[in-house]
Amino acid sequence: NGVFVPFMSKWYCATGSRPSPLPFPSKIATMQWMTLNEGEKGFYVASEDPLAGAKDLQVEYDSNTRRIKLGFFFPLHLTQGHTYDIPRVVMKEYAGSWHKAAKMYRTWWNTCRKVVSIPKSVRETFTGFFMVILKQQNRDIVWPYTDFESLGDAALAHGFRHVEFHGWGVGGHDNFYPEYDPDPAMGGRDTLMKGIKRLQDKGLHVSVYSNGQLQQQGGTKWYEEKGYKCAIVKRDGKTMSEYWVKFKDYPGVTFDVACPSSPEWRAQMLKICRDAKALGFQGFFYDQIGKQWPSACFDARHGHRPGTFVYTRDRETMLLDV
Repeated sequence: NGVFVPFMSKWYCATGSRPSPLPFPSKIATMQWMTLNEGEKGFYVASEDPLAGAKDLQVEYDSNTRRIKLGFFFPLHLTQGHTYDIPRVVMKEYAGSWHKAAKMYRTWWNTCRKVVSIPKSVRETFTGFFMVILKQQNRDIVWPYTDFESLGDAALAHGFRHVEFHGWGVGGHDNFYPEYDPDPAMGGRDTLMKGIKRLQDKGLHVSVYSNGQLQQQGGTKWYEEKGYKCAIVKRDGKTMSEYWVKFKDYPGVTFDVACPSSPEWRAQMLKICRDAKALGFQGFFYDQIGKQWPSACFDARHGHRPGTFVYTRDRETMLLDV
C-alpha cells in the first residue's frame, strides 16, 4: 500500500520509509504546490516563496495509521552568523476539483512574476520543431550546410515551420561545449549563413541548440582558460559532472555542470547567443537548464556563499540577462 505520486514519466510509490523525492525547481517538480483530492473535496498545500528557492515537495503514506502527510523540506547550508527565513506555507481545505487548487496557486504566482507573452509569429505558426542533428557525437556528418535546401523541403513536407539545429558546430552534438563554431568540414561559416537564409526564404523559422549547463572537461580553449572555475563544486571539493555517450564506436564525454551564478559562465551564455544571432539564427535553445534541480555549490568564486543552493533564482536571472 502507498500513495502513488507522478514522477516524471512514471509513478512513484510514497510510503513511510520512502517519501516522495520531488525537488523544486526542476523537471520533477515545476511548481511549489500540492493538492490531495477525493471526489469534490480537496486539501491545498503550497509554499508561497516568491524567490522560488530550493525545496523538496514531500508526500508520505503511513500504512499503519493510514495517514497521508504532505509537506516541504527546505535544504540549508548555514555558516555562523547567517540566518534563513522559512517561506510562508499555506494549507487550505476546499470544495471542488484540483483545478480550484491550481487557480489558487496561479493567482498568487501572478503577483510574483509577469507572464511572458508568446510572439505572434510563433503562436500562429508553431507546429513543433523539426529537430535535426547535423553532426553526431562520433563526428559523423548527417546534414552538411550545403544540404539545407533538401532539409527545408523535408521539414515543410511534414508540416513543420520551425527548424532547430543540433550538433551544428565543429565538435558535433555533445562535444566541445560551450564552444560552438561553424564547422569547415560541413561547409564553413559563409555556407552556414547562406543556408540559414535559404531556409528563411522558404518561410521557415530557424533556431539553434546550445547546452545551458554542460562544459566539457578539458579539450577546449574555453575550459583551460575559464571553464575550470565555472563548475558546481561539491562539499568534497569535486566538481558535479555528467557523462554522455551515444555511440559504441565513440568513448563518450565527461562534462562539468556549470554554476549559473558564475560570472564567466553567464558571460559565455550571452556570448554564444549573440554569436548565433550574428549568423542569422532567429531562435536560441538552452538545453537542460530547465530540468536541473538545485544543488549546493561550495565555490565562493561564483559570488555566493559556500553551500548555496544554485539553480534557483540565479538560473532565472541568467536568462533575464540574455
